[in-house]
Amino acid sequence: MNIVELLLLALGLSMDAFAVSVSNGMCVKKIKLSDSFIIAFSFGAAQGLMPLLGFYLGQVFIERIKHLDHYIVLILLTFIGVKMILEKLFPSHKEKKQCPVEGLRKSELLLQAVATSIDALAAGVSFAAMHSDILISVGIIAFVTFGVCFAGVRIGKRFGDAVGSWAEVAGGLILILLGLKVFIEHVADHGF
Repeated sequence: MNIVELLLLALGLSMDAFAVSVSNGMCVKKIKLSDSFIIAFSFGAAQGLMPLLGFYLGQVFIERIKHLDHYIVLILLTFIGVKMILEKLFPSHKEKKQCPVEGLRKSELLLQAVATSIDALAAGVSFAAMHSDILISVGIIAFVTFGVCFAGVRIGKRFGDAVGSWAEVAGGLILILLGLKVFIEHVADHGF
């Protein structure tokens, strides 16, 4: 995976964290710059650690299923992308966000960071299948997520719901396209 593809993957993975960051910026009444940094750091760290975990879990099994690696990448990235799109288009009525009165508690922030980074765990398995340099990959994902989420909090504070709601659809499409690209390249080079 080249640097442009890795940046696009990081951007796609960070879109659900971006949407939550925008929501946090809207909800928390007196959000400070330091709060924006803490939120962005939490999401960036979680998005960086989850693919690392997925990579090491994937390496345990990847040698046994090496001949299927391109299918695994296609299936995982497409699944993540479709899930993000469907969650936006068909939101669960149970998941109505309530704004915290006093601001975000650390436990809420941790739960948000982990929940939005589960998809990155699956991406880490894909990295194992592609034999990617995991340290560079997770570093870029964490850095991009930090920047996107920091901007998301500030945008949420300023502009509200207009921006964050469709970010997940864009992120989902990016992941699906990357999965297709990896699959097509493999098929072109090696066949099915």
